[in-house]
Amino acid sequence: MKIKVNLHLHTDDDPEDKIDYSAYEAIDYAKNLGFDALAITCHNYYAWCEDYAEYADKKGVTLIRGIESTISTKTENRGKHVLILGADKDVELIKTFDQLIDYRRSKPDILVIAPHPYFDPFLSLQGLVEDYIDVFDAIEHSWFYSRGFNLNKKAIDLANRHQKPLVATSDTHFLDHINEHYTYVDAPDRSEASILQAIKGGLVTIQTRPHKLVSEMIIPQLKFTLRNFLS
Repeated sequence: MKIKVNLHLHTDDDPEDKIDYSAYEAIDYAKNLGFDALAITCHNYYAWCEDYAEYADKKGVTLIRGIESTISTKTENRGKHVLILGADKDVELIKTFDQLIDYRRSKPDILVIAPHPYFDPFLSLQGLVEDYIDVFDAIEHSWFYSRGFNLNKKAIDLANRHQKPLVATSDTHFLDHINEHYTYVDAPDRSEASILQAIKGGLVTIQTRPHKLVSEMIIPQLKFTLRNFLS
């Protein structure tokens, strides 16, 4: 069966970004748009809880456990963003790639995604994604692109060269983005385990479109930056 999923979503639980909707609102919004599964991936905070998961399940939505962690190397203090799905709360303790490698060994069913790998020069992985390519199960196709500006081309090339699945996400900070960039997963059911295993197997189809540079990219990003600054 085809499962409609969004694998990169922030809510007002996020300790670093100012978000104006709750997990419950996100679940309701996604359900109305036909989503079957969501991953709440707050920055360095494991926001998944039983109350959220039970609420989602009653709506027919699987809430995938997740986090967007900031991971550093031995030689660099500035961390880079990494999506980790299917993990437990102890994932919050992971701060380095060596720790992430050990965590993967102890929990082989988790899914690790390289988010927006070439966009932000400070927080995106950039060259580290190839240095640690064996850590990643999938590469993210970012929503942040237009016809004339598209750093996803490098991500697509990376995924092809290393035979990694490409997953589209909205990196949701505004709910009206959620239905523009998402992924269909061909899985036997909508359980977390089935979805993550199918993604690892490359059983995915991405849904995405280019944006208008000013009205749909620059202006929303400025609004988001201002909202964080004023909070």
